[in-house]
Amino acid sequence: TSSAASVATGGTATITFTLSEVSSDFALSDVVVTGGTLATFDATAAPVYTAVFTPDAGFNGAATITVPAAAFTDANGNDNAAGAVSVAVNTVAPTVTITSSATTLGGSDTALITFTLSSDATDFAVGDVTATGGTLSGFSGSGSTYTAIFTPTPSSTTPGTVSVAAAAFTDADGNNNLAGDLAAAIIVDTVAPTVTLAASPTSVGIGETSTVTITLGKPSADFAIGDIAVAGGTLSDFNAVSSTVYTVVFTPAADSTTNGTVSVQAGVLTDANGNDNAAGAPVTITVDTVAPTVIVTSSAPSVATGGTATISFTLSEASTNFVLSD
Repeated sequence: TSSAASVATGGTATITFTLSEVSSDFALSDVVVTGGTLATFDATAAPVYTAVFTPDAGFNGAATITVPAAAFTDANGNDNAAGAVSVAVNTVAPTVTITSSATTLGGSDTALITFTLSSDATDFAVGDVTATGGTLSGFSGSGSTYTAIFTPTPSSTTPGTVSVAAAAFTDADGNNNLAGDLAAAIIVDTVAPTVTLAASPTSVGIGETSTVTITLGKPSADFAIGDIAVAGGTLSDFNAVSSTVYTVVFTPAADSTTNGTVSVQAGVLTDANGNDNAAGAPVTITVDTVAPTVIVTSSAPSVATGGTATISFTLSEASTNFVLSD
């Protein structure tokens, strides 16, 4: 007989052999064991004997402890009849397989993480899981299947990993689990693309324009002229120089001294991973498209032979090239 109907990792059972008659030659070597080993054979209470059964590691099934027929004899030389007992054994450590619904995350993306256990568990919880590069939420499940939502860390490119350490949970037989990891780290890019603007020249007058160069921190497939804000003039000739560099022509408003500004607001474009852009610092262009005036006056309304008059020219703005030939 066995003291336990079943044993798992770390467990043992006491096996009792009760002989109907006294034997002088019954020994541990007479016992055939499958699925484990016997030790600590005790014959002090003969014809009742005991031994300790220890299951083999990684075994799942019925272990048998058998005394074959004719293994020993009684005092009159009679061979014994066979006797046996079986013990249910499960010493297989449960495994955990971790998968992700997405291999790359950006913007506001999340991934569904699935945990598949090889054996049912009643004590597997979110606290048994370690995540880097993001956080887990919405943990649910039972038995052998569980899920959680992985949300990547904002403004980060740290890869996402999910793992379960060994001995974090047990199966129904009390066996500790083996460690499990996500097969491949999740690629994370939640960094907002930057926008840098530069104007050349930075000052324009009548008939002049300025070329504004816009440089993105990362390529974008949806950046367009409509994403650019302008004041004090108009934009035209939008051109993609490369996947990250664009130019546009600023034409100032007519008859104006209002400075021109060109800017890109936050959230008007996205990168390949769906991250909205950060705002670009506006570029300012000095504008003067007001035509200067000239007032001509004379010191004398009339002159005769030998007389002169002083003619005065009053400009509305300073000039460096006004000469007599004008």
